Amino acid sequence: MRMDEGEFGWCGECGEAIAEKRLDIDPTATHCASCAGAISRA
Repeated sequence: MRMDEGEFGWCGECGEAIAEKRLDIDPTATHCASCAGAISRA
Protein backbone atom coordinates (compact mmCIF):
# COMPACT_ATOMS: atom_id res chain seq x y z
CA MET A 1 0.00 0.00 0.00
CA ARG A 2 2.83 2.44 0.86
CA MET A 3 4.39 1.73 -2.53
CA ASP A 4 1.10 2.42 -4.31
CA GLU A 5 0.76 5.70 -2.42
CA GLY A 6 4.37 6.75 -3.13
CA GLU A 7 5.25 6.66 0.58
CA PHE A 8 7.63 3.67 0.55
CA GLY A 9 11.11 4.71 1.65
CA TRP A 10 9.95 7.90 3.39
CA CYS A 11 9.73 8.32 7.16
CA GLY A 12 6.17 8.50 8.47
CA GLU A 13 7.29 10.85 11.26
CA CYS A 14 9.69 13.43 9.78
CA GLY A 15 9.22 12.82 6.04
CA GLU A 16 12.92 12.27 5.34
CA ALA A 17 14.15 9.36 3.24
CA ILE A 18 14.73 6.07 5.05
CA ALA A 19 18.28 4.84 4.45
CA GLU A 20 18.53 2.14 1.79
CA LYS A 21 20.55 -0.07 4.16
CA ARG A 22 17.73 0.15 6.72
CA LEU A 23 15.18 -0.86 4.09
CA ASP A 24 17.44 -3.72 2.95
CA ILE A 25 17.38 -5.07 6.51
CA ASP A 26 13.70 -4.35 7.14
CA PRO A 27 11.64 -3.46 4.05
CA THR A 28 8.62 -2.84 6.31
CA ALA A 29 10.36 0.02 8.16
CA THR A 30 8.13 3.08 8.28
CA HIS A 31 10.49 5.41 10.17
CA CYS A 32 14.06 6.56 9.63
CA ALA A 33 16.64 5.40 12.18
CA SER A 34 16.52 8.71 14.08
CA CYS A 35 12.76 8.72 14.48
CA ALA A 36 12.62 4.98 15.24
CA GLY A 37 15.18 5.52 18.02
CA ALA A 38 13.26 8.47 19.45
CA ILE A 39 10.02 6.47 19.42
CA SER A 40 11.62 3.51 21.19
CA ARG A 41 13.07 5.81 23.89
CA ALA A 42 9.73 7.51 24.55
